[in-house]
Amino acid sequence: MIYNNEVKSFIINTKQRRDRKIKSEKQLKRRNLKSNFFIQPMDSNPIEGNKNSHISLIKKCIEDGLEKVLILEDDFKIIENLDNLPPIPEKWDILYLGGNVQRKLEPTKEGWVRCISKCHHAYIVNLKNSKMISEMEKCLTKKGKKYDDFMAERIHPVFRCMMLNPMRIIQYDDYSDLTLKFENYQNMNDSI
Repeated sequence: MIYNNEVKSFIINTKQRRDRKIKSEKQLKRRNLKSNFFIQPMDSNPIEGNKNSHISLIKKCIEDGLEKVLILEDDFKIIENLDNLPPIPEKWDILYLGGNVQRKLEPTKEGWVRCISKCHHAYIVNLKNSKMISEMEKCLTKKGKKYDDFMAERIHPVFRCMMLNPMRIIQYDDYSDLTLKFENYQNMNDSI
């Protein structure tokens, strides 16, 4: 899908949200992009279901021998062309193509800024960093803790997590299966 297809991508979707799968497929088709779907059952506890979906996909990709993966949630919205992205930094652990920046940790360098961010709708994971993956898996033991919060508190301050500047992917304004309310993401790309 990106970087001359050297980064395999998956879209997390639930069987109950076929509408989002169709919307994602249309968006990809308009831009002549391809991705795989990772279909998960809807969990009665949305916070735990969200964490399980992300971590299960990461584990599957490691088992499949991938070195990196682009993970998209089914409410992603491409706002800028994905051609001509800046080169992947030499040292990196997670690269966000969009998100809600909480705090910059370093200045922007070659199109990437190291930061603490929330919203995991479009990010590339370096699957070779087993120490980071092991730390990410610990979120599954933190019942009631949102994946976004865990990542912002435990992963971003320690590992090389960077946001693309300018952002290319935000989220559609829509009802959130996680917060169980309508969410507005219009100003997400202004958070950087």
